Amino acid sequence: MSAIVAVLLALVVFPEVVFLGGSLSPAGLNDVVNRSADRRVVDVYPNWQARSPRSSVRDVAAEVFQLVPATKFMKHALWNGESPLWNPYSAAGSLGPETMADIKFSPFVILVAVFGASATAFSFVALAFVILALFCLQQLFTRTLGAGRIAATASCIVFLLCGFAASDISSQIGAPYVLFPVVLYAVAEHHRAGGWGRFALAVAAFAGLLVTTFVPVQLLMLLLILVVTVQLDTAYWESIRSNRSVRVRSALIARRHLLAPAVALLVTSYVWAPDLAALLHGGSDISSYATRTPTTKGALEILKVLTPWPVRGGSWAGYLGIAPLMVIVAAIPRAMGRQRLLLWSTASLAFLATAEHAGVVGFRTIGTLPGLRSIRADYWAALAGACVVVAIGIAVGVAEERGLSIRSALVAGAAFGAWVILAFLANALGGRRQISLIGALAALILIAVVATIVYLGARVPSRRRLLAVLALSAIALELFTYQDHARLARVDVEAPAPSYVAFLRAHLGDGRILNAGIDGIYPEWGAALEIPQVETLNIAQIPAYRTFFHRYVNPAESGRFLQIGDGDRPMPFRANASAIDLLSVRYLVVDQHLTRYNAQVRAKYPLVFTDARAGIDVYANPGSFPRAFLSAALVRAGTPGTTSSWSRTMTRTTDQRLIADARRSGIPAGATTPDAVGSALIVAYHNDEVRVQVVASKPAVLVLADTYYANWHVSVQGKTAHLARVDDIMRGVVVPAGASTVVFSYHSSVRTNAGYVSVVTVAVLGIAVAVGLGRERLRRRKLGSSRGDNHEV
Repeated sequence: MSAIVAVLLALVVFPEVVFLGGSLSPAGLNDVVNRSADRRVVDVYPNWQARSPRSSVRDVAAEVFQLVPATKFMKHALWNGESPLWNPYSAAGSLGPETMADIKFSPFVILVAVFGASATAFSFVALAFVILALFCLQQLFTRTLGAGRIAATASCIVFLLCGFAASDISSQIGAPYVLFPVVLYAVAEHHRAGGWGRFALAVAAFAGLLVTTFVPVQLLMLLLILVVTVQLDTAYWESIRSNRSVRVRSALIARRHLLAPAVALLVTSYVWAPDLAALLHGGSDISSYATRTPTTKGALEILKVLTPWPVRGGSWAGYLGIAPLMVIVAAIPRAMGRQRLLLWSTASLAFLATAEHAGVVGFRTIGTLPGLRSIRADYWAALAGACVVVAIGIAVGVAEERGLSIRSALVAGAAFGAWVILAFLANALGGRRQISLIGALAALILIAVVATIVYLGARVPSRRRLLAVLALSAIALELFTYQDHARLARVDVEAPAPSYVAFLRAHLGDGRILNAGIDGIYPEWGAALEIPQVETLNIAQIPAYRTFFHRYVNPAESGRFLQIGDGDRPMPFRANASAIDLLSVRYLVVDQHLTRYNAQVRAKYPLVFTDARAGIDVYANPGSFPRAFLSAALVRAGTPGTTSSWSRTMTRTTDQRLIADARRSGIPAGATTPDAVGSALIVAYHNDEVRVQVVASKPAVLVLADTYYANWHVSVQGKTAHLARVDDIMRGVVVPAGASTVVFSYHSSVRTNAGYVSVVTVAVLGIAVAVGLGRERLRRRKLGSSRGDNHEV
């Protein structure tokens, strides 16, 4: 029955996705790659106000420019047997995409990639995860907590339709929120019934959440899971009236709560350990990720957290709804035992999270504490929504068993009503029209309806089931009217590819592109299209490359990400020409919206292709260096007389060992004649291995125009050689005269050791579970046979 209810709820909420070709993928919500493509909108239910598929979607750029490219990058990696840890298509070869929130290893991204990374695959994998979450909520309330189906359904409705879910249900930001019911049910069921099988499921659920690492929301979901399961354990010890001391009880509870997450942490070390190493290598620049300003501001936005009906415009807010909050408040006085513990804990946590989300004075200091600083104000809406998901199920269960408190419902309704009225009057008297009369009246009518439902059903025990059903109906109706029912039809922005993309694929060879403007191949879409580019939206950037990019490639900006033109504002073209050559940039792809930038590029580089439909101009760079080349001289960086330009005949470095190797080989320390010293041809290029065939007339420095990083190693003719950073950011190695094969390979000892830990942990866990299940079966057999013997006697 739980599975049936979960599927039916998903069909009711997302019929346009299942039946009309609607999409849960964000691809197409921004004009990326091809802004000329037609976008068809589908819907089944009408919206109470005009909405587009982008309405109320938080941070759609993160989804379009990080999540979708991650699925396509992983498809390429998995289908071609490539390493997913190094991305040669972004930022001259770099970590990513998005190592900070390593979404590429999340179960969601892996499944979408396995099924082809199309908009259809994305939509139906997203629906599958939603159905799994709904199933686990149904089971949590009906099986683990012993509540009724009505209570479980109320929880599912809030889970689907609260403000955070409406915005983030299919984004990397919301991915931990989607998984929290799965983890909560697995852990709670294991604590309730025990057993090795349930322990393994709890570990697997925790592991899935840990590798779905959008860290801010992940931390909040782990907090809620901990609070709820601790309350369940506390209620259990109180119910059996154990004579064990508080200290012993606390130790037992701590052990139960730490064991499964600890094992899951070891199982997933192959993901988080390399990520941690990358973050540590990234330096202090990563701290800027936590400095973004909150999107929820002012009294109107605080009202919008309660109900978005009256408020016109304004920024997005994670609404909770009037009806759910009134029912929760009215249930608290009638709750008993475990129900009261859960209601108080989740309601208190929801209040705190809502205050943080809305920026209430006196609460924002909590968000500045260590460990919480990375949680942007609007991310707290995830915790508020998840708390209400649990609390509303408990509250509706209380309504069905014991009724609701009329006094509490009236007090809550009066407070909410006064809030709406005062806000409306303040705006009207101030001559503003930010609150609509119809919206305010609708909110007041809903308050009256919920209060009436509580009044009519609370006094008569025979009406309590009807009270629960009517409360569920009011909650569903309110939240459903807030929902945006307009969906974009499923579209893959690269299929068919715009003409400029086809041109680049045909002519780029082993070169790169520089992209300017948001409507072209924006950062990380190079990874989606398998077109190498020099930009990235990965926050865990290599510090040397970040400095190089802002100094020589895009001096006009110095933002968090390495991008050129994140909007339509005028900006100049100030890139250093030889830096562009060094990066092997063969084409400059410019969005025609950047008129000033475009005109300045046109003055310096020849226009070779124009895609009028996509609004893209493509310029050639005839002076670009090849991805691999031989340099006849090696100069110590900073030597007097050297300039800020780069040359194929003279390479610079600060690496003392490379300089010593060059001197022993006879490579000069100054400029030489521009005569060719030989050839370097890339014969095999993979994510974690590059093979170069060298034929040199004399010893030289082989330069590979990919970003230098400590985990890259090199061998020359099968012998390990010294790999150094040359020309500020590139990889260089001394090669002898004659023919030789040079192999650059990516190897991380952190990744290898973490992989061993994961494999050993999985093996030990598998053995322990198998032995434990065998003992449980043997115990049941013995118990059954003893019962049979007793029966015969």
